[in-house]
Amino acid sequence: MNVPSRFWVLGLLVAACPVFAAGDAVGHWGVELSPLTSVWRWDSNVLRLPGGSRGDTLWNFSTGAEATLLPKTGNFWEGRLDYFLSTAAYGRVSMLDNVQNDFGLTMEMGPEPYKLTLSKLYCVRRSRLAAWDYWDDGYRGEIRWSDPDSRSDLGFRLEQVSRSFFGLDSVLEAQEYHELHGVGNGDLEILRTFTLTGKVDLRTRDYNRYAVGEGLGGLWIEPDLQTDHEWSGELGFRWFRGSFLQQAHYQWGRLRSNSVGFADRFHSISWAGVWHPGPKLYLEGLARSCVKRYDRTPLALPEYDQSWFDEDGQTQLSLRGSELLTKGWKVGLGFSWIRAESNLLGQYYEKRRADLSLQKSF
Repeated sequence: MNVPSRFWVLGLLVAACPVFAAGDAVGHWGVELSPLTSVWRWDSNVLRLPGGSRGDTLWNFSTGAEATLLPKTGNFWEGRLDYFLSTAAYGRVSMLDNVQNDFGLTMEMGPEPYKLTLSKLYCVRRSRLAAWDYWDDGYRGEIRWSDPDSRSDLGFRLEQVSRSFFGLDSVLEAQEYHELHGVGNGDLEILRTFTLTGKVDLRTRDYNRYAVGEGLGGLWIEPDLQTDHEWSGELGFRWFRGSFLQQAHYQWGRLRSNSVGFADRFHSISWAGVWHPGPKLYLEGLARSCVKRYDRTPLALPEYDQSWFDEDGQTQLSLRGSELLTKGWKVGLGFSWIRAESNLLGQYYEKRRADLSLQKSF
């Protein structure tokens, strides 16, 4: 299946926006460039291998733009076009090299303190590694209320996304899915320096593979496709005092599936803090512990492996410092240790990372 060419037109439109930005005062629209970021990173386990490691360096480059196509007047719609580019080039393991293009067309409206947002989202990721060679096609709708006199707010977001792989291998096709995702979240300001946070997350995912049943000491293929239902809840707080901001969260959840080996329970507790000791210096810390337990040992079948998990949401310890330089430049240095679940369900890997970043804001 080929990627619809019309989505590449979005990138061309954003790229052309600077040509017309000078007419912003007349046409009441323009473009805002995202920060230009370059990151050099050392990764002790780039292949995410359980019980093993393959260290390598990589260079990451990212930037983007946001174009206002329909300026907001009163309570009418405001329209914008977003584009974000991210590339990663590895030193020795070149099969991991990848380029990701994210496109978004968003419309917003609503009298304050309410806001309704509708978005069309598209992501194309190309890589020599088949598991990272895919595209996502999705929609998002969100409604949010924000208290103008405090930091309290309340919102609900509904997303629909489908993932397809460029490869025609049966293992890849079995990992394609269609997902419906609903999130309700809110903040309640107790004091000017203390805010309670909460979130409820519901997700249904339909895979492009048949479910596996079990009974009488054996396994069989069900006539229905695999469907997973997941829910989770999260409670936390944000507290700041002077130049120090910290937040902590506790998350719990449950996944049920009509296929053997996927049902699980998980718990997570995390803490993050930012200290601003000087006018241009920031120090950040993050600690997170995640525990997941499956109802049954996952199946050791390639077609029933999982796509890669987001490492940032797994168990980790990280420290980072950044300093603002002149004329919009910022330099950063970070170190982290990560323990995450691999694409082989129930098997974990560890890695250490160090990165040096340079960012230019416009």
